[in-house]
Amino acid sequence: MNKCHLSTAVLLTILAAPCATAEEPQTSAPERNVVPAVPAHTSRLDSVHRMTGLFLRGAVDRVDSFFAGGVEADVIPSRPSRFLIGIDTVIEDDDDLQYNVDLELEADVHLPLTDRRLGLFLHSSLPDELPGEDPDDTEGALVAGLRRTLGLRRLPYLDFSAGLKVRTPPVGVLNIRTQREFTPGRWKIVPSWRGFWLSDDGFGELQSLRIDRWTKKNLLLRSNSAAKWTEESDGVEWEQSFLLALCRRGTFRNLDRGTGVRYQVFGHKSGSGVVDKHRVSLIYRRAVWRPWLYVRMGPEIAWENEDGWGSVPAFRIGVDALLWAQEDLQR
Repeated sequence: MNKCHLSTAVLLTILAAPCATAEEPQTSAPERNVVPAVPAHTSRLDSVHRMTGLFLRGAVDRVDSFFAGGVEADVIPSRPSRFLIGIDTVIEDDDDLQYNVDLELEADVHLPLTDRRLGLFLHSSLPDELPGEDPDDTEGALVAGLRRTLGLRRLPYLDFSAGLKVRTPPVGVLNIRTQREFTPGRWKIVPSWRGFWLSDDGFGELQSLRIDRWTKKNLLLRSNSAAKWTEESDGVEWEQSFLLALCRRGTFRNLDRGTGVRYQVFGHKSGSGVVDKHRVSLIYRRAVWRPWLYVRMGPEIAWENEDGWGSVPAFRIGVDALLWAQEDLQR
């Protein structure tokens, strides 16, 4: 395989499928930044969550009004802005006991007054990361910028974003992505293609294909395949994972709560193919105390080629706080 050209089969699958676009109904919006009534039983935790969400929504309104030149509109965004604050901790026994803590930030902000296809984004991952890559193995840089759905007649699922990796000196990030969903029966097929440019590492592309199969009793079988090439990578880097889980469908990362077993294998191809890492994880995730607060935990074990395939046991635990619109939360 020529390292400068990954297969474009996924991209062609996405663009060749027929698509239907429909205008979403617009409804009258409530007054902006109005503080909702607080129930008598609200705890301090609820108050902090509510006030933080109110502060973020107010900031979005001000930015939206600024870009729109102070224009007001009698519509609400069809896709409300979403914010996530997460903490991921892993404790592993690699010769001696080690631990690592990562902070995760995500913001998907829509600006309805400026343009219904314009938004802001903020997250702690880069476009060149494979879907199942361990947070400990990534740079964990904060990236912020503008995102726009191009909405071209023949390419309605094409998103373009431009931003900066927050560091000294800052690094420019450009990203273009297209993704579709197909749901034949109990199957869900999601091909995706992404091209990107980082001012420090150059160009690259990433393709992925996720296939889900649901049974009648909320049993999920999932396959996730991904491959990427960059100017700095050692040929083509790839990942294949399989998940067997008893869970429920929801809006938070496709799965709201449940228990599952996941197997992942990572490798690269530069001339001959090489397997770099295997990992098996037990995953448990559910909402605790509140519908917006999630905990995830479970043991895992990994084997890496560079360590002579020695086993490294670990335990991972994380917490996610969702600052979403109330109607988007799954109870």
